[in-house]
Amino acid sequence: MAVDLMLLTGNKGIKKLKRRTELQEYFEAVTIGLRNPDPEYQSLLTIGSNDEISGTLDRFRPYGPTILKDHSYPGIQGCIIQLGAGERAFEIMAADRDKGLVVVGGECPTVGITGGYTQGRGHSEISTSFGLAADNNSDLYLALNGGGGSTYGVVVSMTVKAHKETVFGGASLSFFAADNAQDVFYDAIQAFHEELPAMADADTMVVHYFTSSLSMILPLNAYNKTEVLVKTILAPFVARLDAKKLNYTVSMLPCRP
Repeated sequence: MAVDLMLLTGNKGIKKLKRRTELQEYFEAVTIGLRNPDPEYQSLLTIGSNDEISGTLDRFRPYGPTILKDHSYPGIQGCIIQLGAGERAFEIMAADRDKGLVVVGGECPTVGITGGYTQGRGHSEISTSFGLAADNNSDLYLALNGGGGSTYGVVVSMTVKAHKETVFGGASLSFFAADNAQDVFYDAIQAFHEELPAMADADTMVVHYFTSSLSMILPLNAYNKTEVLVKTILAPFVARLDAKKLNYTVSMLPCRP
């Protein structure tokens, strides 16, 4: 992932930083807070010590992702996608889909991929297959080893690895305390946690919620898995629920081509 670092100042416009000393000098003179688009549709830029301004990252958004196929890039082989800051996941994924590609992005479609999402590593529905967002490029991964997002500058563009689009299966499963004996209900939650490592080893990503009244897999995501394979992956857990005579509901989600 190629990363361009820029520092924004209220009275000096946009300046590309080339030396560490410049970065230190600017940070001594100005306090910066920068946030990429998040699930609540917020995108805020604040700059100040004495100067306080606010704005959006829209000014850094290009006219869409640039997709380069069969491209060799340092640390990346194959297809790459060049992104500008402020581009949201749904915009990038729509462009990918038209080319038969996918990228590692967040569950919420409004998250800006080049912001704190990737700089904070970036978990995804396809992370068990392709790693976290930061894993998809060595440049940003190594930079983050120095401290994480917002500690070294502002990322205004990056280049990420794209992966082949394929069938995407899934499932949901839920059960409730009101429908089962208390000991059976909690035994089933324990069984889930015991079976979860095998589900992850099968390259699925599982979102799970549980409280004193409910337990839900919502959903199990399965990149490059058909409905038959998803049922096979869930089978050991389902068999344990059946053995406990638990009342539960399981649904296979439509496979997306």
